[in-house]
Amino acid sequence: MRNELLKIAKKIDSINNEESWFNSDYSQMDNFINKKLSSLFYKKYLNDLISNMDILLSYTNFTNINWVCDNRICFHKDFLNTFINNLNHFKYKQQIDQLIYYLYTSIGSEIFTNKMIDKLANYDINTSSINTIFSYMNDEQRMLFLRTLHKNKKPIRISHELNENERSFIAENIDDFIKSSNNLFLLKGVIENYPDAIKKVNDCIDSNFDYVIDSVMENISYLDKNDQNLRTFIYHLVKDVVDNEKVKYSDIKNNASGGYSSILFVGNKVIKIGKKRETPVFPNNPYIVKPLLRREIKTNTEPIFVEVTQKVKTGIKISDEVLYDLYKKMRDLGLIWTDVAPKNVGILLEDNDIHWKEDINPSDKTLNLNEKRGNSTLKVGDYVILDADFIFEENDPNITYALSSMQIVKEFEERYQQERKRL
Repeated sequence: MRNELLKIAKKIDSINNEESWFNSDYSQMDNFINKKLSSLFYKKYLNDLISNMDILLSYTNFTNINWVCDNRICFHKDFLNTFINNLNHFKYKQQIDQLIYYLYTSIGSEIFTNKMIDKLANYDINTSSINTIFSYMNDEQRMLFLRTLHKNKKPIRISHELNENERSFIAENIDDFIKSSNNLFLLKGVIENYPDAIKKVNDCIDSNFDYVIDSVMENISYLDKNDQNLRTFIYHLVKDVVDNEKVKYSDIKNNASGGYSSILFVGNKVIKIGKKRETPVFPNNPYIVKPLLRREIKTNTEPIFVEVTQKVKTGIKISDEVLYDLYKKMRDLGLIWTDVAPKNVGILLEDNDIHWKEDINPSDKTLNLNEKRGNSTLKVGDYVILDADFIFEENDPNITYALSSMQIVKEFEERYQQERKRL
């Protein structure tokens, strides 16, 4: 069988130039495995397949991963041990969590033997995958995994879902976790009830601003962490805001958002760094939080969008009437807001102006906005749109809608048109 598998591997290599989890077609390997398992002699072939686990794992991706959770294979007495011994042959280390997930769905947490935990703790995988795998384990396995990661000085993308024993272990070994953590904001989040540990993290942040930049870069999964131009830009941006707000670096609060963006609260300012906006350019208007900075930045990977605004009050109940009032005001300016949702609205804590130590007034062009419409200025206590995305010209042929807001936008537009008819 090994020669047959090697021939298939050679064919796959000849037609797949990209070693990518998604861009390589391993269906030939899938067909071969299924054919052997459907044979009358599948028990013999089963032993041969497991004996050639190194080749199977070398040619496993999303096109043929189902063999991993096939009950005829994964419950074989030699499977799990052979799988662990050959795990290093799996090419796509960034997707190791998906491989483990498929096995976990069939066998359950029993796959996390001491040997498996030790193997994973020494495996060269990203911190996000480590955290995902961690979530599949039971409490005893999680603690062993955490201890082994700590012993091996491996970074872990700390989760807010940790139990108290795990948080206590991290707090007790905070010096080591500071050194191995790529994101000190997340680390602070899980030790918030341990003041001595928090003080050590804060002292570390205040003595080395690079830790802040490392944490911001780590929050956004698709960024090239070695992009020096981007690091330099973020460094100066955050430092300027910190200096303006007269706060310490350790006072920065962070809200990571799904791996695609990072939101920093610095004094009374909010810095948003993340994915490209749906509508990066639209007319400036009074009903959005007045931006101090809006700019698209080119990076080594995907472009990112950076925005600095004044902090507003959030986490409050926003009625449909408040939402409609903002929607109507935007429509009166010839604009349509298609991400209508309470989460995108806040209350101004200061008048909707630029509050900066120097007298600055960036032009609409500088802010990547079209010429302003509307002359009013919202005041303290007024409702304001805080996420200025999904704002379109009403005659734009390419209007898109946030899926969660489609129904309410439809209802608001019908109401708006009816009100106009009555005028």
